[in-house]
Amino acid sequence: MEFNSAIVVTVFAVVIALLIWDRTNRAVVTLMGASVLVLLVVLDQNAAISAIDFNTIGLIVSMSAVVAVCRKSGMFHYLAVKSAKLADGNLWRILALGFARFTILAFHMMLMSIAVSTIYMYLRYFLV
Repeated sequence: MEFNSAIVVTVFAVVIALLIWDRTNRAVVTLMGASVLVLLVVLDQNAAISAIDFNTIGLIVSMSAVVAVCRKSGMFHYLAVKSAKLADGNLWRILALGFARFTILAFHMMLMSIAVSTIYMYLRYFLV
C-alpha cells in the first residue's frame, strides 16, 4: 500500500470511529475528514468539488424540508394514533396498518420531494 492510500484508510477509519462513538456532530466529523485529505494533498480541491453530486444534495434538502413540515404539523403522530384506534389495540393490526399508511405516506413524500427538487433545479439553472 502506498503512502496516499495509507493516509486515506487512516482518515476513513478515524472518521468512522468518531461517527460510531457519536460524541461530536456528524457533519463536523465528515467535513474535518475531507479537509484533512485536501490539506494533505491526497485529494486536490477540484477533484473534491467534482465528487459532490448537487442533485443528491438538492433531493436530501427538499426531503428534509418535507419531513420537518410533516413533523411540526403533527401528521406522523396523527397517523400513529389513527392506526392504533382502527386496529382496536391489536399489535399485528397496528403494525400492518402502520406499515401500509407509512408506505403510502413515504410515496407521497417522495412525490413532493421530487416536486421541490424540480423547483430547486429550475431556480438553480434558469434564474442564476
